[in-house]
Amino acid sequence: MTQPSISPTAAIALRRMLATPKKPQYSDGLAKEIGVSRPTMREILNRLETAGWLASTKETAATNVPARRWFTLTGWGIKAARDELKTWEFTD
Repeated sequence: MTQPSISPTAAIALRRMLATPKKPQYSDGLAKEIGVSRPTMREILNRLETAGWLASTKETAATNVPARRWFTLTGWGIKAARDELKTWEFTD
């Protein structure tokens, strides 16, 4: 597993995912919740998946509808995210 670069937006996304660590999250839903663009959120999630912090699955799509990718924190990702977020200060 690697240590990805954690931006403030990535830290907010990880914090949100840690609230329900085994619940699959859809990139567009997370983007909307934390107020960032969908491409930005997809880039963050892809980077975290490459590092081994997340696993993804694709749902079966209906005809002419893009398949959604759902992301879940891995066991390693839960530990790594908790350790990383100890160094962050949140203002909410």
